[in-house]
Amino acid sequence: MRDVYIIFDIGKTNKKCLVFNEQYNIEYISQCQFTTINDDDGDESEDLESVVAWINQNITDLTNNENFNVQGINVSAYGATIVYLDANGPLDFPVESYTKTYPKAILEQFITAHSSNVDIQTSSPFSGMLNTGLQLYKLKYSQPSRFKKVSWVLHLAQFLSYTLTGQKVSEICNLGCHTLLWDFNKNRYHDWVTQEKFDLLMPPLMSNRETFPLAKTSNIIKVGIGIHDSSAALIPFQLIDEGPFLLISTGTWCVILNPFNYTPISRELLDMDCLQYMSYEGKPVLATKVFLGHEHQCHEKLLLTYYGLKNAEENCIFDSRIYDHIALFSGRYFNFESVDGGNISQNLEAFPNFITAYHRLIFEITSILVTRILLVKGDLEIKNLYLDGGFAKNTVFIQTLQRQIPQQRIIIPDCNVGSALGAMLLIVPNISKSDLTNALNLQTVECLYPNET
Repeated sequence: MRDVYIIFDIGKTNKKCLVFNEQYNIEYISQCQFTTINDDDGDESEDLESVVAWINQNITDLTNNENFNVQGINVSAYGATIVYLDANGPLDFPVESYTKTYPKAILEQFITAHSSNVDIQTSSPFSGMLNTGLQLYKLKYSQPSRFKKVSWVLHLAQFLSYTLTGQKVSEICNLGCHTLLWDFNKNRYHDWVTQEKFDLLMPPLMSNRETFPLAKTSNIIKVGIGIHDSSAALIPFQLIDEGPFLLISTGTWCVILNPFNYTPISRELLDMDCLQYMSYEGKPVLATKVFLGHEHQCHEKLLLTYYGLKNAEENCIFDSRIYDHIALFSGRYFNFESVDGGNISQNLEAFPNFITAYHRLIFEITSILVTRILLVKGDLEIKNLYLDGGFAKNTVFIQTLQRQIPQQRIIIPDCNVGSALGAMLLIVPNISKSDLTNALNLQTVECLYPNET
């Protein structure tokens, strides 16, 4: 029987259950996608009931596995999502998605009441539903009868941990990441939060290394309080690399994190889509985020339809000759809704086939990403650029990015589960840097050419 840790990595699209051994290697992994439900406005909402049932079933199965001696459990989850509770538990209204459109009138009311400089002081651009503080404000003023029922507010990772322990807590990574809640200069809730008395709805703030016993079981298993996924993804690299380095955490969002750039957020940086995240140590992390994983998914589907293909995998092999050809094209052939505004669109007449169009799509995606990398990099001499998440499996993306920033050393962890691994490292008693380095199995990207593809 081996000592292991169960980590639930809850993404917006994919939900994973991973079992790590004490050498940080994966012993077991399962993945699931859940059908969304509708909220009261008919918009898509996370089916939390099904997610919680899936988590509990996995815990039951894995704790009963005769090969595993479960030592701990933790949760990494996407941000910008909050759950409301009363004294008896979760309230029965659906969780609202951060992709919803925020009411313009409510935002104007907020800025009139609390100043337009709140975004600078909280290092959080006004981003509508991506600001969980604005979600709470919206509930209070658009649905006051519901708001009166709220006793507690939990971010998603802490809610999922609460379902396992019964303990309601807050943690700094979720509070400090694009919420409008946390004043980075005063290192406490912003004044507007206390003026609205929202701080009274927030459970006690606790260290990410805090654990509680798994409830309703005779087994003594410690459960972490959960962590925001992007902040969790930084942890393994912070432990093995003294830096300075950058992390590109890719998924639905591509998040570029620089834990060594301490430049205070200014209006200029906010206007360039920069913000600050918060590390598990409570230190600011200069970051930028862009919806490129979502854009890639949408455009890939459109390309498949246009060229009459069923799937992209066998048609997404990097070809340096195609890259050299499409790199000569001027202008933009794709319109990215989250970057350019307007509807998703593409101009495909110039491309003879799917693979050529796909190379150009990735070229334009990485071009956007490179501008953000340089912005977050600042004047620092960056040694390594770590690439984690979905795009780290995409050879067209990797090779294109390396060609666009040849001066940077791009390093990819073989395990490619940075958020889950970071959540695990918070609850293990001792950390071995050598074991962690071996588990990451870092691979440096080298440019491929025709005789090597």
